[in-house]
Amino acid sequence: MDPKRSRLDHYLEWASALILLGCAVLALCFAVKTARLPMQFDFGEGDILNAGLRITQGLTPYPDPHGWPSILNPYGPIPYLLTALLVKWFGVSFFAPRLVSVLCGAAIAFLIGAIIRRLGGSWAIGILLGCVFLSLSSIRNWMLTCRVDWLAVALTLGGLAAFIFWERRWYVAALLFSAALLVKYSVVAAPLACGLVLINRREWKLFFRLAGGSVGICLVAFFLTQRWSDGNFAFHEFRTHPDPYSWTQTFEFMGRRLKDMPIVFGIAVAHAGAEAWRKRLTLPSLYFLAATACALTVGKAGATSNHLIEWTAAACIGAGCGWRPVAQWLAEKRWKIAGYAALTGVFAMAVLAVALYRLPFEERTMCAPTYNFLRKHGDNVLTDSVGALLLTGKPVLVSDLFIYTQLVTRSGWSDAPVRDRVARKEFDVILLRERIGVYRPNDRFTVETLRAMGQNYHEAEAFECYDSGYAYLPNP
Repeated sequence: MDPKRSRLDHYLEWASALILLGCAVLALCFAVKTARLPMQFDFGEGDILNAGLRITQGLTPYPDPHGWPSILNPYGPIPYLLTALLVKWFGVSFFAPRLVSVLCGAAIAFLIGAIIRRLGGSWAIGILLGCVFLSLSSIRNWMLTCRVDWLAVALTLGGLAAFIFWERRWYVAALLFSAALLVKYSVVAAPLACGLVLINRREWKLFFRLAGGSVGICLVAFFLTQRWSDGNFAFHEFRTHPDPYSWTQTFEFMGRRLKDMPIVFGIAVAHAGAEAWRKRLTLPSLYFLAATACALTVGKAGATSNHLIEWTAAACIGAGCGWRPVAQWLAEKRWKIAGYAALTGVFAMAVLAVALYRLPFEERTMCAPTYNFLRKHGDNVLTDSVGALLLTGKPVLVSDLFIYTQLVTRSGWSDAPVRDRVARKEFDVILLRERIGVYRPNDRFTVETLRAMGQNYHEAEAFECYDSGYAYLPNP
């Protein structure tokens, strides 16, 4: 190989990596600044903050699902306990929980780089792809929210890194994998990939230690949480997702992500395909394939691109580990210019994504009038913006209207607890993200509940506040 050309590769990779590192730092700083906005960015944020607040009040986040108020929390206990700790220290605010998401995003980017370097890639490519992860608009949007996905992916990637760096200290990986599953039980790609590696090596003792340790920790935590919740945790965790599956939605979301970073996914797929052809799948390729399978959860109704965070990280790791073999193959075929084009394409994509990024709700951040309106009315408020209630000191009567409505429409629940109260005008205010007339039925409210709203309430005021746009008062 031409040493001058090799030096050129080295300099180009490091120059690209350092520029993208600067872009990533700017993205993180912007996320911290935006996280201070006192408003709900996503409906899941309010539910998580409310669960943490309940714990500080001596209540369980997993009460009787058929009781009133109707509180439904579908995730494991760790994110709710962490949020409770933050509420105890910093009060009822979105900033501290969102800061956890930002820190987890930075940790994921670091782990991507460290894993790539450990598995044979260069530091420059590791840094570059870690920063590519942070550059994507969808990733940056979700990093602004206190969603459990960030903590789950950071913990499961931590477990993967522990397995790679300290394989014989299996208990570290087992603890991190278990913690991730106790945040969100669908993050199984990393432990599955590690288990397959051990099976392939026939290292049965280590396999059973890792698998047994992880399962044992999860079982102990499950029974403790079940006892803490008077037996309700299992329902909240495993029976709150009756919503249907759509392959059209799956292909739409995954197709968008492929368009966001086609070269990265292309290299990851090419590397995994070459290893599969040689029947020598390594850990990065196994992880990428397992994460691809887990990303199919994005097809569930109510799911969105937050289900693709781990898939994106796995693609970056797969591409980073496949970068050098692919570049060497191109050089052997005298297509080295294609390698330079790939580096330029990845770099340009990331820089443009950072430069063109805009908040999806930047024109709907004037939430003070919404909160002032709520403070002037009673405490009985029905809303799909739980965060607005928490920031104004109002009680939460229904915590997750999407899950509630799916249980009504697909699991035989009755919508009477909400619908009848609307019909009797028991709610002092109904605060919605959309007007009643254009609200999609059977999404967060049933058709009958929306009809009762239209018959018994009138629009009182409209606001420029994301997720809290329209307030309705009872008819005289």
